[in-house]
Amino acid sequence: MVDAGKMHRWPLFMALTAVSALRCVVAEQCISKGTAGPMIITASCTDPLFNTPIIALEADRFDPVPHRLVSGHWNGTSVDFNIYLPLKNQWENRFFQSVYPTQNSTALPEVIAFGAASGAYTVQVAGQLGYRADAATAKFAKTVAREYYDDTGSSRIYGYIYGGSGGSYQTIGAAENTHGVWDGASAIVQAIPGSVPLNLCARALGNLILRKNAIQIEAALRPGGSGDPFLELGQAGRAVLKEVTNLGVPLQAWEDFLEPANSENTLAIFEPAIKEADPTYADDFWTKPGYLGNDPSELGSLFRAALVDIFATIERVEYDSENLPTTLFLDKIPSELTAGFEFTLYDDTGKMAIGNLGGVLSSEDNSLALSPVSNTTIARAISQGRKVRIDNRWHLSVLSYHRHQLPTRSGFYGF
Repeated sequence: MVDAGKMHRWPLFMALTAVSALRCVVAEQCISKGTAGPMIITASCTDPLFNTPIIALEADRFDPVPHRLVSGHWNGTSVDFNIYLPLKNQWENRFFQSVYPTQNSTALPEVIAFGAASGAYTVQVAGQLGYRADAATAKFAKTVAREYYDDTGSSRIYGYIYGGSGGSYQTIGAAENTHGVWDGASAIVQAIPGSVPLNLCARALGNLILRKNAIQIEAALRPGGSGDPFLELGQAGRAVLKEVTNLGVPLQAWEDFLEPANSENTLAIFEPAIKEADPTYADDFWTKPGYLGNDPSELGSLFRAALVDIFATIERVEYDSENLPTTLFLDKIPSELTAGFEFTLYDDTGKMAIGNLGGVLSSEDNSLALSPVSNTTIARAISQGRKVRIDNRWHLSVLSYHRHQLPTRSGFYGF
């Protein structure tokens, strides 16, 4: 912990730090690589955007481990940060910094505890695109740490940045465009062109075609099995298993079938983005040559057999206390309730679409439990006798979306 004398000096130190940062802007400003290139951050330059740290709080905390918390933000921005400094006898001249584009500036207790147990202080910055705020905070945190630990600057502070998924982009960007800020970088679950949504598409394709043979596949791969799941499959199944294996799903992963196969709920999150980027894709899939939806092969037949596209009639509507519809009772629903259904409200004739609905089907009473309907026009249009279209055209089509990704220019790749 810090003695009383040091606590009194701390605000003065912060004021001097801010003045020093302003001087650095004039003396040496970070510059971009080329006219439209990324900004190159060095240990000595100052970012023109992140140049004045403002400290809002400095306090001793004891959860999850004793540490000094320093909280602040960068003047003129909405970017805030936290620095978690373990006790002096625990620190071994290193720090860890996790990055992710949508994180807040509060590190998880286990992250703080892991850092302290590893002889490191922890730095966390509110998520932003890019690496500049993280780099500026990493450099400033070194100054804070030297003051807190009475370090004269003669010893080196080693820093390590890491991030998973979307954070892997930031980690790689930081590694490529900074010098002397961090000493190591770890990109976890690296986001590459095949990660999202294409990896999810391929796994969902495997689920659609292979799930009827799930028990046999698991038995083949488990101890005592043949070790060759291809023996249990027909021609289409063997082709799909080979396809998803070549796309990066380890063959042994299918020993627990649901682990690689259970991607459809996650894939549904990304389907709106696919629709926005490629609005005619589903129509092309079901009507044009070269797509499985219109392919005469066995695999194409399996897709068409899985297609659901029906109109159900609303027989009864339940409302909440504010007279908003909560549940629709329908005259029919699909016989198999798989992932990926979309619901569209139509007029009584089933010819004019009114709007999209969200919800979950139940086979117990042929009901559709609605997600909250924020569009008042759609909410008021829901009534007995109206039609609901239930279809999985889009969802099925994206299961082979990875097959139709072409590189836009030399140096890039699809599949």
